[in-house]
Amino acid sequence: MSIYRKLRGLAQQFPADVQVGKNGLSERVLAEIKRRLKKKGIVKVRLLNSSLEVEGKNRRELAAEISKYVDGVLIDVRGKTLVIVRKDTSPTKLLRELESKVLKV
Repeated sequence: MSIYRKLRGLAQQFPADVQVGKNGLSERVLAEIKRRLKKKGIVKVRLLNSSLEVEGKNRRELAAEISKYVDGVLIDVRGKTLVIVRKDTSPTKLLRELESKVLKV
């Protein structure tokens, strides 16, 4: 099983870090995603229906745009929820951190 597959599975167990709403991809939202990605190494983003309507794009296009802007790697899009990891983060280190958080809960 690949590391990214394990990361996707673990990310499902956590709530979304950021929601993109009726204002779409504003500078504030993108800055928040970037900040959390830098701090945690992984970020889970929920796209609300209104954000898709405002941006005029489908969920996959929006997910690709977000990951490109924050300089991350898009590892999962399920429904309107996406998971992005930081490019320079070691996937194995990130996996160990997430597994330890799941065990603590």
